[in-house]
Amino acid sequence: MVESAYQTLIQQSQRATAALVRQGKLLNVPNTGLAMGKQVVEFARQHPQAALVAVNAIRQESSLTYPLPLKAALIMAILGLRSQLNDHYLQHLTGATFTLLSAASYHRDTQILHFEPTVLAGLKKHLGGPQLALWRSVFSVGKLLAQPNFHRYLANPAINYPQWWLICCSHLSIRFSFSFYAALRPLALSGNVRYEATLRQWLTYPGDIWPGAQAPTESGKHTVMYKTDSQYGVLPSSIAPTPAIEWKTDIALRPSHYIRFNKWAELTAKTHQAAQQIAAFKFEGRRYPVSHPPRSIITIIDMLQDSELDIGRLAAELEQEPAFADALKHSATLDNRLQLPVKEVKQAVLTYGTERVGDMLVLEALMQRLTQHYFPLGACCKNLLVTSATLASLIAAQVPSRLSAQSAALVSTFSLAPVFTLPALKILARFPHNAQRLFDVNALLSLKTGEEFVAYAAELAANWHQPKIHQAIIRQFGKMPAQASPGLQKEFAVISLSLLLSRKWLFVSGQLDEASIEALRQCLHILKLKPEFIAHLQAQVSSSLYTPITHRL
Repeated sequence: MVESAYQTLIQQSQRATAALVRQGKLLNVPNTGLAMGKQVVEFARQHPQAALVAVNAIRQESSLTYPLPLKAALIMAILGLRSQLNDHYLQHLTGATFTLLSAASYHRDTQILHFEPTVLAGLKKHLGGPQLALWRSVFSVGKLLAQPNFHRYLANPAINYPQWWLICCSHLSIRFSFSFYAALRPLALSGNVRYEATLRQWLTYPGDIWPGAQAPTESGKHTVMYKTDSQYGVLPSSIAPTPAIEWKTDIALRPSHYIRFNKWAELTAKTHQAAQQIAAFKFEGRRYPVSHPPRSIITIIDMLQDSELDIGRLAAELEQEPAFADALKHSATLDNRLQLPVKEVKQAVLTYGTERVGDMLVLEALMQRLTQHYFPLGACCKNLLVTSATLASLIAAQVPSRLSAQSAALVSTFSLAPVFTLPALKILARFPHNAQRLFDVNALLSLKTGEEFVAYAAELAANWHQPKIHQAIIRQFGKMPAQASPGLQKEFAVISLSLLLSRKWLFVSGQLDEASIEALRQCLHILKLKPEFIAHLQAQVSSSLYTPITHRL
């Protein structure tokens, strides 16, 4: 199966590169490059060990006329997954790199990349439109790659995030032959300090010696078969029909060469048990699906909605989530009047009450999932979400309604969660905010989306087993606050007002539109709040009223 996927990747790469070089009349350059980006990233995700082997095996493939684009794309996919880049962003970044390097050839005698000017100019003509800004950014530094020791340009502060990735992966694709550390060292010495944490991740995994490396020893040839973040799986020279893998935390082997992919696949078949053991290991570590919470949290949510709740059993379940349990005890310590230390989860639950504990748990888990992967606008989206949730919490604490401060923050967070799931937002450098109808989450973006925010947000809340009232509040979006269902007007006004104010303070420097002015008036009337309260709220969230600069475009 893995060998078939590898051969398919080789064939598709050969066809794509040939098409990009030939540039026929029907060629769609971005679609061709993006299709390869998706395929390479998916191959690296589904077959991480095979992807590590493939990086050094593809140069031995006689059927691959253009190995450079695929090698650079594989390195980018591997390291991008390791660095927790968002899928859609990584696919575009990988596709743009593959497309650019399709116009390049590497001269081993001069150790310089040479770009064919006609091919490069032809590719650039296809990169118009706002959705391809990342591609244009990558292509704009293509001329730097044609310079000797082009890694030195990493020290230039004008180099942005996708350009940094391009230079790093292009350098590694031509310099990595035996030791990854030897190829990585010039990047570490030349690079900007803000990327140090990213480079450090690569030291532990993928590490220095990658799977497929073979080295002679006194007892015969030893082959590195697998690599995790803490161990190497080494296959000693053996004629046994089922040789055993030796797991080592460190190896002193200096590889003499990397074996062909089909040879590695053959050895993998002989070490079937070890291959199964390593199958669960992924570059990006554990992935958290946004569409639904883990079973342990669902269990807790369902317990909290039980009228005959056993507090002791609930505390035991909460202790199975150590990070949340510790945060809950710390928060309860700060919130009790005497600020006495809270050492037990049960005591923390009694401090807050079961409903508030449930809202806090879901909010923590949801935020973890929404923000787990990087994309350029991720910090901006998070700041909008946090500001709106904070405002909802502050407003709910001041007005009588069926929303507690915690539940108001949670409903606000579910309402804005779709901004983290839209593919179009993953490759933009500027937040496409719509300055009209600031109270309506459906009117948040000046982008065409296939589904309204409210539909996805309500579905997400249902999947997370949220109370019916929370789902009903979300479904009111699209209406003016005074037009909401009579039994939900106060609760919807809390959420609408928090959204309106956060959007106004973060994105709109001028006057409000007429619909937003009317919605603001209705919210204040429904909640019986005075205009002076708005200034008080602004002072309380002033530290959050900024738009993060997307230095990593």
